[in-house]
Amino acid sequence: MKPIKEQTVEEAFVQTLNELVADKERMMTNLDQSVKTIIEATPPKDIKELEKQLLAVERKMVGINNEHLQSIEDQAKTKELVDKQDLLKPEITIAQQLNGKNDLLQQRVKEIRQVIRLPYSEYRGDIFRSLVKKVIVKDKKTLRFIFKCGIEMDCQLN
Repeated sequence: MKPIKEQTVEEAFVQTLNELVADKERMMTNLDQSVKTIIEATPPKDIKELEKQLLAVERKMVGINNEHLQSIEDQAKTKELVDKQDLLKPEITIAQQLNGKNDLLQQRVKEIRQVIRLPYSEYRGDIFRSLVKKVIVKDKKTLRFIFKCGIEMDCQLN
């Protein structure tokens, strides 16, 4: 396959961006619904509640250690608390990551909403870099733009 010129990709991007602008109401409705579905499908746990649970576990562990009790019962309690602590820490990390991903996804939607208000007559590299995750050459006549917000659009080359 012969290489595609950068100018061709730029022109295709402007064309794709203008297609988004022309159909922005439908696109944004679909995008908003998709984001809502994604966020509702993976609701993050309440980080503050998880941190409270972890703190309570750690306080109980400190209490047992301060009493210097080393009975089999105390050792079992300590092991149980350590196991609970080992479960809570990754849960907190996962909840923080999910919150971060959801925030990023919502930010990407906000960016595309701002960009597709008006049609474009020329290529703007700053907009391309802020919106496009990657471009796939499907065949000699078709490019697929994959936007950071999740939208995928094919563009037919002239």
